[in-house]
Amino acid sequence: MRIEKLHIDGFGVFHAKEIDGFKSGVNVLYGRNEAGKSTLLDFIRFTLFEYPRFLEQRRPPLNGGKHGGTIWLRNQEEEPLSIYRHGNAKEVRFEYKDQRIEDINTYHRMISNASVDLYRNVYAITLDELMQVEQLDDSGMEDRIFSMGMGLSGVNFGMFEAEIKKHSEELFTVRGRTQVLAEITTKIQEKEQTIGELRNKLDDYNRLSEEKNSLQEELKSLKDKRESYGLLVNRDEDLKRAYPSFIEYLEARKIIDQEGQMEFYGLHLAEEFRELKNGLNNEEKEIARIRNKITQLVDKLEGLSWDKDLAKHTYLLDYFKASVKIFEQARTDLVHEEDKRERAHLALKNKSLMLGDSVDTEKLLKLKGSLEIRSKAAKSMDILQSLMRQAESKKETLNSHQNELDRLNIRKTDAEKQRSELEINDQQKKDQYSEKKIVLETEFQRALKNTGGSSATGGNWKLIYLVLGIFLLLGGTLFFVNTTAAIAVITAVVLGSFILLLGSKSGASAAPSKMVDVTSISLEIEKIKNDVKQFEELTSRIKDLDSAIEERKRMIEIVSEEVENIADEIERVKNDWVRLLKENQLPESLEIHEMDAFLSTVEELKRQDTAKKEAEATIEKNKKRITDFENKVKEVFPDISSVDVAFVYALIEKIEKNQKIQEERQRLEEQISDLKEDESQSSNEISILRDQMNKLLAEVNVGDENEFYAHFEKQNQLAEAKSQMDSAEKTIRTICGENKLEKTLEDLGQMTPAELSIKLDETQGLHKKFKHEYDEMNRRLAAVSTEIRHILQPDEMFKLQNEKESLEAQLKEGVKEWLTNKMALRIISESKQKYEEEKQPEVITQTRDYLKDITDNAYEDLRISLSEKHVSVIDKQGKQKSVGELSRGTREQLLLALRMGLIEEYEKSAEPLPVVLDDVMVNFDVHRSRNLAKTLTHFAQKRQVILFTCHEHTKELFREFNANIVEW
Repeated sequence: MRIEKLHIDGFGVFHAKEIDGFKSGVNVLYGRNEAGKSTLLDFIRFTLFEYPRFLEQRRPPLNGGKHGGTIWLRNQEEEPLSIYRHGNAKEVRFEYKDQRIEDINTYHRMISNASVDLYRNVYAITLDELMQVEQLDDSGMEDRIFSMGMGLSGVNFGMFEAEIKKHSEELFTVRGRTQVLAEITTKIQEKEQTIGELRNKLDDYNRLSEEKNSLQEELKSLKDKRESYGLLVNRDEDLKRAYPSFIEYLEARKIIDQEGQMEFYGLHLAEEFRELKNGLNNEEKEIARIRNKITQLVDKLEGLSWDKDLAKHTYLLDYFKASVKIFEQARTDLVHEEDKRERAHLALKNKSLMLGDSVDTEKLLKLKGSLEIRSKAAKSMDILQSLMRQAESKKETLNSHQNELDRLNIRKTDAEKQRSELEINDQQKKDQYSEKKIVLETEFQRALKNTGGSSATGGNWKLIYLVLGIFLLLGGTLFFVNTTAAIAVITAVVLGSFILLLGSKSGASAAPSKMVDVTSISLEIEKIKNDVKQFEELTSRIKDLDSAIEERKRMIEIVSEEVENIADEIERVKNDWVRLLKENQLPESLEIHEMDAFLSTVEELKRQDTAKKEAEATIEKNKKRITDFENKVKEVFPDISSVDVAFVYALIEKIEKNQKIQEERQRLEEQISDLKEDESQSSNEISILRDQMNKLLAEVNVGDENEFYAHFEKQNQLAEAKSQMDSAEKTIRTICGENKLEKTLEDLGQMTPAELSIKLDETQGLHKKFKHEYDEMNRRLAAVSTEIRHILQPDEMFKLQNEKESLEAQLKEGVKEWLTNKMALRIISESKQKYEEEKQPEVITQTRDYLKDITDNAYEDLRISLSEKHVSVIDKQGKQKSVGELSRGTREQLLLALRMGLIEEYEKSAEPLPVVLDDVMVNFDVHRSRNLAKTLTHFAQKRQVILFTCHEHTKELFREFNANIVEW
């Protein structure tokens, strides 16, 4: 799966943002610092999978737009698809082959049901997230690789194991208090205690019932008083809050009564009058300015004079100005080019001597395709170096496989030795003991039947046998986990059974001996089971080791063949190089590493030859320029014998000055004409403005400008008073009620603020008093009601007894279910351990290869345990270092290599996903940065890699490896 383009409607700082141009392999997304790389990384995460649960984590749009966006992709079969998600975390739209697909599960299947945690913690990471190895567990990567290794890619073992563990701990945990079995036990004890106490509480029931009725009557009376004074408190508080608005109401009313009625005119008339007045003042100022300016320009025009004869040659001014520098430069260049021609001639001789007498200089000057030859040489050099590194790496891999084969053989020998030391050490003995177990199981069933009877103690014996059977099963299970604990449990059960039997009533004298028979048979059966189990486990382990040994031998043969192929390829590259030299008529003695210097000498030879020819052409061109310019100067001064540069500059200055005087006269005459026209227009505008102002004065019915402004000022004061009164009325209605305005104004008019405060304090004091009495009475009633609820009726005892027996049955079933869950967890744990020992080395091999490529083989090996969250490396001196002991840069390189190895293993049976890395190279030195660029380029051959960076040198580094650069 690879991204082709994306469009953001609205997400964080982005709005209507589209980025395309993504390709297969490595894509470097380059943008300035603070351009929003982290925001874009979250957009890719959220859109490909899902938005977070909490709104504040979803990056809502800050600059507008609909929250969300679309990503267009192609799968491994180059089929187009797109996914759109809305920021509400609900709306999602999936299109496949340009068709809308309603079932979003189709999309999930296409990405191999990868989870958002897997993508966020392994595929799309920032620099800080790279440092957290714990996130690999959150991703579920370990469980998915384990499931695929078992051939069960659709099963999430991590979730399955977590559910069983959770269910087991819900049932019972050592020293736990809230688990199901503990709660059932507690409930049984509570039932027993309640049954014992029930008989002592029935006498108090009638007395408490009478007291409850009396308290309920008193409580009703207090409730009425509390509610009545509560209403009075609310009323007085409303009056106090409304008092400031009442004062504003009185002040506004006073202004309205004083002003009386007046005619109102639109405020736009006052604004229009002011604009006309300002326009009139501006026009009067402008006409005075124009008249003053005209006088100044006339005086200036009369003081200017110019040369009419010189003006005839003004047409040559532009030519002189444009060509004088060329003329001056041509005279200088003529000397320079003659010197350059001589130096190029000497350089040609020197380069020819450097190449030697055996080399034909004329042929080298005609050599074509030097860039292509240089490129082929560089490519051949890279291929040769790469092949040599591959050969070295393959030899190391071969040694690693051989070492692993030796370790497997040792493990097989140890397992065979352990099996030979068992009591059951071959198939024949296993069959014999299996037949013996069947006989013992028959005797065990017969012994159980013989322990029954019709005596009064028969029920006790059956209960003892049941308890013994359950704990014997527990002890047998513990044999697979902890043999010492198993023996301790079974011993404790046997001793406890004897103590119970010895304390039983008369009539059970024969039972102990029978119980001893049952116990001994049961122990012998469990021992046989354990011996058979150990034999089968070791036999299975030896078989698995045989398979692993054969697989390792096959891998050794494959790698050996690869080493030979690489050697053949190195020889082929050298032969191709000799053929290239012959095709281009170059000396066959040239080595690959010498070609760059040789071609540089040839290119310098060509440059000097070209420089010589260019100098000769430039000399002729400069001579012609000098002659042409001197002829133009003689048109102005025919008698001049030689043309000097200083004379030309003086001539240019004189012609320019004369031309400027002529232009200035024309400009002044045009300005005077324009100003006279402006003066006439301003006079007309003044007349128009005065007429419009007089019309406005007549419309408002005033005589002059002062009366006009006074009328509108008085009008504004009256409008503000009416607005203030309306606002005060609205506030009073809001506080005291829509229909209580008149009553509120009347009440407020009869009291001062001090009187209001005193009255409110009195009312609040009485309301608080009755509320306290009500709360106290209510608490007393609740206490009495609680006591009554604890006093049960006599028939409740039978109900409690039945509930107790039901809980005991639940306890029995819960114990069986807990034991089943514990056995399942043990099986899963052993399976995962076995996988980590035998299957995970492929992940380790891939991670080790990537780390070696990045660090130039600085570390020989590494150890990884995902289940224990432990990663360490082994350097060339054999010293083991944990992640915490490495430098930050090396630690980042290790954890990045680990994720690359996990991705390689995971994608063997899953759809490749785009890998997105946010500036993960900032702590790498130059050399390891280049190694990582090369390694990522190889890694990206099977999947798309998108690297975010704000560093120019990172972009240019990946450009050297032909990465796709996307600038935004």
